[in-house]
Amino acid sequence: MSIRSAVLSSLILIATLLSGTVAYSPLANAQTQSAARKAVIGEDFRPTHEQIESLKRGFTHLSEDKTFFHWTTPETGMRWMIQGHLDQGEVDFYNTPTDSLQAYGAGIYMASNPTSSEGFGEFCVVFKMRAGTLLYSPEVAKQVFGRELTNDEMTELGKKIPFVRDLNGDWHITHAASNLSQIEYAGPYGGDARMFKGTDQRTMLKAIETAKTYGDVGYLESFFHLMHYMDGISLQRAIRVAPSNPWSQFEPHLFENFRKLNQSALEVAAVSPEVALWGPNETDKEAWATKQVRVKLPGLINSLNNSTGAAFRGHPIRAGGSSAGETFLVSPQELNVLLANPYLTVESKPDGTGFGFLVSYSYPDIRNLQKLKPLLSADVYEQLEKHNAQSLASDRGLEVRLNQILIEDLLRNLMRDLHGKAIDPADFINRYISIHP
Repeated sequence: MSIRSAVLSSLILIATLLSGTVAYSPLANAQTQSAARKAVIGEDFRPTHEQIESLKRGFTHLSEDKTFFHWTTPETGMRWMIQGHLDQGEVDFYNTPTDSLQAYGAGIYMASNPTSSEGFGEFCVVFKMRAGTLLYSPEVAKQVFGRELTNDEMTELGKKIPFVRDLNGDWHITHAASNLSQIEYAGPYGGDARMFKGTDQRTMLKAIETAKTYGDVGYLESFFHLMHYMDGISLQRAIRVAPSNPWSQFEPHLFENFRKLNQSALEVAAVSPEVALWGPNETDKEAWATKQVRVKLPGLINSLNNSTGAAFRGHPIRAGGSSAGETFLVSPQELNVLLANPYLTVESKPDGTGFGFLVSYSYPDIRNLQKLKPLLSADVYEQLEKHNAQSLASDRGLEVRLNQILIEDLLRNLMRDLHGKAIDPADFINRYISIHP
C-alpha cells in the first residue's frame, strides 16, 4: 500500500470529536519518560530453545482479529501512522525500563477501550492484531520455569516470543515489532484526535512539519486542509469514491482558495497568545450577528469563489455516493454521527450484509423544514411553513428565495449562539459547512 493510500484510509474523520479527562493508567509515553535507562533488562534470564518452544505450544492465540488503541503525541502518532508499522529498534526503546509509570513492566501499552489511555496524548492510533497472535499465559510460564516471572523477564521473553499480555481485560502489552505491523489512525474506530478541535489545528500542522522525513508532507498538509474544508462525512464519501485523489470530488479552485485562507488565519492566530472571542468588541449580539451574516460571511464566500455579489444558496443539495441508489456505505457508528447532525436530513437502509447502511443526506432546504424547526427563528419558520410542496414545484423562483431566507436565518442563529464564546475554528467550520450556505 502506498503512503498516500495509507494516509487516506486512516484519515477518515467524523465531525464529532472526543474529549476526555486524565485518569491513572499503566501507560507511559516513552518520549516523556526519564532519560535514565537501565543498560540490561532481565540480564540473568536466558530461556533455552526447548523452553521457548514449550511456551509457544502452551500459549493460546487470539481467536479473531483485534484492534487495540494507543494515545500518544501528534508527532509520534503521525509518524507511526505514515510508517504503518514499528520496527524492533523503536519497540526496544519502549522495552527499556524507566522506573516511571510502568506498572506492568516496559513495553508498548495499548487498550481495548478507545479512551482508556487518552490522558497520555492528543493523537490516537490503533494496532491491528491478527487472529493467531500468541497470548501470554502466566500459568504456562510457571509450568515451564517452575516459578513466576518478573516484569523484566516477561519483557525479555516477549522479545523472543511475539505474544500479547492481557493485563486486566482492557490493558495489554507487547514487546515485539511483528505484533505492530499494521498501524492506522484511530478515528474510524472511535479514537478521534482531540487536536483536531479548536485552535489546536496549529498542533496538527506542527506534527505534519515534523513528519517531513517520513512521507509526502505537501500531500499530507493539503489533506489536513481538505479535512476542514468539507464536513467529515462528505470527505469520507470522497475518499471512497476517489481514494487516490479525493480533491477531484471538490472544486479544486475553491479548495485552493480555502487552503490559503485557512493557512493565513492559522498564521495570524499563532502570533496571538490571547484566546480570541466571537464578537469581543461588540456589545449588541443582534447587531453583531446581522453584520456577520450580511457582510462578513458573504465576503468569505466571495473570497472562496474569487467572485463578487455572492448570494446564499437557493437550491437543494443531496449528498450521495457510488453505491446502490447513489448512496454510500457507512458503519452504524458513522450513521449515528450523521443522524446527530441537526442540520442534515438523513436517509438510510441496511446494505444487506448486516454490517452497514446505505446512506444519503440532504443539506438544509425548505423541503426539510420540519426537521429544521428547532434551528430556526419562530417568525421565520411561521413565514416558511405557509408554502407547500405544490407551490414550490410550480414556482422555482419562489423556492430559491425561500431557501435563501432559511439559510440566512440558520446562519444568523449560528452567529447568535457563537457570540461571546471562544473561537473554535473546527467547530465553526463544521457547523458552517453543515448549513452549506
